[in-house]
Parts: sequence; C-alpha cells; structure tokens
Amino acid sequence: FQPNVILFVGVAGGLKDVKLGDVVAATKVYGYESGKVVETFQPRPNVSQVSYRMEQRARAEARKEEWLQRIQGSSSDLEPKAWVGAIAAGDKVVASTRSEVYQQLRQNYGDALAVEMESHGVLKALRANPEINALIIRGISDMIEGKGNADDAGFQKIAAQNASAFAFEILAKLKINPGMVQTTNNLPKTTEEIIKLVEQYLSEPNRYIFLNNLVVQEAKALAEVMQGELEACPWVLSKQNQSQCQQCIEYLEAKTERFVRILATIVYYDQNGQFITPIAKAFRILAKQSVPLNTTFTDASRFVRLYPLALAIYTVFIVGVQEQRDKLLRTILTIQWNRQSNSLPNLPIVYVLSYLDGYSRSIFEAALSSRYFAPVAERIKRILIPWIEELLLDSDAAFYQGEFVLGLADIEAPPYLSEEQYLSLQGLYLYYSQARPILTAFVRDYSQWLINLYPSIEELLNIFDATALKLDRAEVGRMYGFCRGAIPAFRGEVWY
Repeated sequence: FQPNVILFVGVAGGLKDVKLGDVVAATKVYGYESGKVVETFQPRPNVSQVSYRMEQRARAEARKEEWLQRIQGSSSDLEPKAWVGAIAAGDKVVASTRSEVYQQLRQNYGDALAVEMESHGVLKALRANPEINALIIRGISDMIEGKGNADDAGFQKIAAQNASAFAFEILAKLKINPGMVQTTNNLPKTTEEIIKLVEQYLSEPNRYIFLNNLVVQEAKALAEVMQGELEACPWVLSKQNQSQCQQCIEYLEAKTERFVRILATIVYYDQNGQFITPIAKAFRILAKQSVPLNTTFTDASRFVRLYPLALAIYTVFIVGVQEQRDKLLRTILTIQWNRQSNSLPNLPIVYVLSYLDGYSRSIFEAALSSRYFAPVAERIKRILIPWIEELLLDSDAAFYQGEFVLGLADIEAPPYLSEEQYLSLQGLYLYYSQARPILTAFVRDYSQWLINLYPSIEELLNIFDATALKLDRAEVGRMYGFCRGAIPAFRGEVWY
C-alpha cells in the first residue's frame, strides 16, 4: 500500500462560524491534549499540517459551488458551505459548551472551526511519509450542545455525505505529478540504495522530475525534525549534561545524513546546473527558524536546531567549490534565513553558521568532550567528510577550500549589527597549518573562478587579511592556518 494521496473524511462538532451540514477542510490540526498539568492545565499545542498542495486545492474548490452537485441522498434545508481552516483533535467527546475542555478550546485555539478525535493521529503517522499528499475533511454533524437532537435530525449522515461530496470534487480536480508517483512508490529503504538510485537517475533526463521531488521532500522531512518536539534533543539543553548534548548532536546528524548525501551526489554530477532550482527550494525550506507555540527554550538549544542546515551549507560549498559550481553557490548565497519574527529581519543564509557557533558552541564542546578553537566546524568536518569523501579528490583540500569560500561569503554579506564588513565565521582553515599551503595555492590558481563567484574579490580578500590579522592577535598568535597573505597569493606574489 503506497498511496500518493490520503483524504481522511468524517464528521466533527462545530466550534465557531460553521453550521450543521457545513464542511471544513483542515489547514492544520491542533492536538489539544498536549500540555503540562500543574495547578492548572498549561497547553503545549502540538500542531500537524496538511499538505500545502492539498490545502490550496481545497481553497480553490471552497470558493466554487460545483462540489454541491455531488451531494446525494438526504439533505437539510440549509445549503452547506465549505470552509478551509484549523481543526482541533483530542481523545474526548466534547458534548457541552460549559465543559472545561470546551472553554480550553475557545481560549487557546480560537481559530479552530471544529473539534473531533482522530485526524491529529493520522497526520502524525503521515509525518514519516512527507511525500504523501494529505488532507482532512470534516462535515459538521453537531454544534457541541444538542448532540442528541442533531443525531435525531439525521445530521451524522448529512455531514458525512457533504464531506464525501467535497472530497470527491477535490479528487476529480487533482492532477497526480508523475515524478511524485515515482518518489512515493519506488523510493528504496536504505540510504545506500537511494544514493545508487540518484546516481543512476542523474544520467536519465526523464527521471529529473523524480530527483527534483526527492530533494524537496527530503528537505521538508528534515525541516520537520528541526522544528519538532524531540525527546532526543529538547528545547532546553544544559551544557553540563554532556550525554544529553552528545545525544542531541548525534540525533540531528543521523536525521541529516541522507539529505546531505543526496545533495552532495547531485551537486557533484550536475555539470549543467539542471538542479539549481530544486536545491535552492530545499534550502529555503530549511532556512526557516520557528519554535512551537508556548515552548520554553534557551538560545543554545534553539540555534543548535540549525545544525542540519549548517551541514547542508558546508556540503554544497565543499563539493561546489571543488566542481566549480559558481552559479549554484551564488544562488544559495541569495537565500535569506527567515527568522519568522516581525521584530527580527531576515538575514543572509551564511549568518546561520555564525549564530550556530556563537550561541551553541558550548553544546558542541560538550559533545566533543573537549575545547576547540572552532568546535562547530570541528564537528562538521569529523561527521561530514566520511559521508561525502567518495566524491572528493582530496578531502582536506576540498574542506578547507569550501570553508574559506564560505568565509568570504560571510565578509560579503551585508553587516547586521554594525556597518563594518568583517569575518565572523570561525573556520578550521584559520587554525590548522596544513590549510595554509592548500589555500595559498587555491587563491593563486583559481583567481579567475573566484572573480566569477565574487566580482569584488580583491576587496573581500583585503578585508579578510585585515580581519584575520586582528583575530590572530586576539588569539595571541595561536592561529597557525591561512590567516594572512590572501591578497599576495591572489596576485601571484611571493609572500612569507
């Protein structure tokens, strides 16, 4: 059983705006039972989303009346209306507007149009299969009070018929994307099998739709991990709890590996830039920072959720610089990190790396069981290189080159808290002596490619030399890597 579309159709009680016989297609479902019980019940809403594609289809059909022609059998005197909005779901039958549950629903879930018992569980189960298009459709069979009278009037059957009519109208208008069918039905179970399939399909242009959808669907699944309630990675982490920090980091790595390896494989083989658009879309999906409603968190715990995105950024730059994918890299650098707050402006995506290092450094140090000059970059190199080394000609060279180009992107990005452009990204290439000859040769031999990537490269290198010198002094001369001489190397001059 490998469906492309799941419609969960049934009945519900009306909470607001709706009337008996109306139909509600859910945009999201609140799991209202989630919370903490102290002197009073403190809700911690658990929200499940329906598929964006299905929500938009429902909105389109709700604006029309064609679905009404599909209603068969008994009906009420009132013409039903289709609504698209939130639904609440829990384990209780809510039968009174005077009940504590009803009051809680109105107080904490004011946009919910209806309440029922099953759909939150269905959407939770579907989280493991994000490629499936899902929609919840409910007919209004009662208005909380007077359930018996509504049942006697036949509204259970009427509501079910109306919901079914709306569901069949959506199915009639829905176009199944062939690429999505392949993604859903043919996706292997293991990462190794998926990578082999990706390599095979990259040589078959008729399979590009499959690959486009695969990249985007994997990004959506990873985004749910980054924004979800995770037992292995709670929203409040303590750096004193080393095992918990290590567990969190390892969990995020395990959830990221498949996406990163798919990404690396596509970037490596994509000589003509066929997949720039889906890769950019995947990064936009990941570059959203949201914290669930009414969630207590620390900055370190919140920003550590950006770790999967950091791994993806490093991957694209390590492989992309080696293969000289300047068009892809420029596209990625135009993507904004959406912090989803009216009071906080969006920032260039490269800022993710600086914030991760600045706020979550202690978590990475705890996970590494030791202190490092750049603990986030240290962990990334240890984890990422084994995943993608089969694609790299020289693992160390590719890592330092990609990281250095990211450092230039950090300088190029518009300053946020000051007007001065400077290097804030702490990379390993600044500290390890083996990076010095690698990057000296890279800047000298790939000067024209660097100009294509960064038209203002000489200005960036001047800023790099000046900033790295200041950083070295601040570190009391402990930066043994490539932290000076970028401009002379770029100009082909001998520099000691």
